[in-house]
Amino acid sequence: MILDEFTTNNLYEMSNFGHKTTGLSSSIQIWMRTEPIQLPHNNYRVKIEKNKEFSAIFSVSKDPTILKSSHKNKLSKKEIIEIKNFISNYSSLIIGHIDGKIDSGDFAIELQKIRGIL
Repeated sequence: MILDEFTTNNLYEMSNFGHKTTGLSSSIQIWMRTEPIQLPHNNYRVKIEKNKEFSAIFSVSKDPTILKSSHKNKLSKKEIIEIKNFISNYSSLIIGHIDGKIDSGDFAIELQKIRGIL
């Protein structure tokens, strides 16, 4: 039966956070899975969209790097610096969210508290 392919084992949650939560440019959204991807080079990563189209995937650490980028929807140098600073400054909170220790709502609230919005 076709539905067997779509068991809960194949589903995963992704959260997206925009300008109001992150403080990044209004055209930038960050997407995160709520479980680490088991890859040898980096388990923690975030997907970046610019103007609602894929732009890049960054590692999550104190020194984030671009793991993959779009040739069609490139980030400016300023945006790359802004995103790297965001990931670096909030890496432990991002990892907590990816590990499932902090849900999406609590992540947004904690981030806004740290940024002095709440």
